Amino acid sequence: MTVLWANKSKIFVRFSNAFHNTLVLIASCTLLQGMSHCLGFPCCLLNSLGKHFLNCRAQSSCVGLMAPFLRYLYCEPSQLREYAELRMGLLKILLQPHGPKHKEAPSVLEWQILQLLCDLIPHLQLKDLLQVTEALFFLQELFLSLLRYPVFWKVQLSQFCLQLLCFCEVCLNATGECSSLISLIEDNFELLKEVFPVEQCIIGLALLLLQTPESQQKSVLSLAYKLLCCSETQNISTTALILVMPVLQILSSTAVGDCLSDDDSGTTRQQLAVNLLGILQEEGVKDKKELVSFKLLFPITSSYSSLYITCKIIELMKEKSAVTNWLSSVKSLLPVTTRVPAHVFLLLSYLLIQENGDILRDVLQATTEIAKADCSQVKIYWWWILLQGLGWILQSERGKAAAAS
Repeated sequence: MTVLWANKSKIFVRFSNAFHNTLVLIASCTLLQGMSHCLGFPCCLLNSLGKHFLNCRAQSSCVGLMAPFLRYLYCEPSQLREYAELRMGLLKILLQPHGPKHKEAPSVLEWQILQLLCDLIPHLQLKDLLQVTEALFFLQELFLSLLRYPVFWKVQLSQFCLQLLCFCEVCLNATGECSSLISLIEDNFELLKEVFPVEQCIIGLALLLLQTPESQQKSVLSLAYKLLCCSETQNISTTALILVMPVLQILSSTAVGDCLSDDDSGTTRQQLAVNLLGILQEEGVKDKKELVSFKLLFPITSSYSSLYITCKIIELMKEKSAVTNWLSSVKSLLPVTTRVPAHVFLLLSYLLIQENGDILRDVLQATTEIAKADCSQVKIYWWWILLQGLGWILQSERGKAAAAS
């Protein structure tokens, strides 16, 4: 009887604690909605919640109770600026301090917290400069926390790198800067190279180069060069050739730009671009096996759709009939559009390098029609002429003829 009563007492205590935790979180959400006019309220709430979360860190069940509140705080559409300090301060409390990397797995509680925060990434608000800045802080802090256990989180970290790459476009539009995110990916590539989504990342970098200002191009080129040089990624497929046109576009303007620049730190943009072209012209890069890739189910931005579609189209274009069908579908849409998507431009430039004979003539015809529909794409002709001048197409034709014989 005594044992039974003791067990009931323990259950009652646990229920009371859980009920109290629930009331605290419900009250916090209610107060957030009703106390936005009080300037000192966020600091008071942060102190209260900080003590509460630290006290319940020993209970893994508290993470489930935290989830609705954290979703509301970090992902609610009408995020109040008054709570920016609360959001960033609470994130520091939830995440462990950055420290040395560990081979073992995190504790159950830490795993649950990190997984919960990872699940919030697709729902982060990115409507204005403040929200983008907060999201940048959120992503960087979370990424560094996951890096404490790189082996345990390697799949999540590789997917995270794709999320960061997609987020670069948002950062460019809002702040004009993305090099810090690119450097974060590059610095940790060696840890993740066995499961790194190289092909998708290369396509993402190619799309990014089309819209990146000169001040940000060096970091993007550096990451692309590192991906192609790594011995573990030497089995990269012809997808890498999609970088040729963006790199040529940069190379055509870097001679003057680098001379006028005061940046003396290491390799110049022009050197990086030339080095990249050198790798892409090597025959060994062109016929390697395709790397295993995956699809982000919940990307942070819609730009991932262009990246993934480009990757899948390149895969399908191994069949000549697929190339013809794709060109026909693109031309059929031209009468109803005046702006051709960037990934279509990249795919056309890729086909200009890859194809020959009748297919190449079809590509040039499609390029003509696209130039009429969207005058900004006239530059495709100039890059094709430049390729001929460099002997790229001639070299490609000779390589294909030798392989056929």
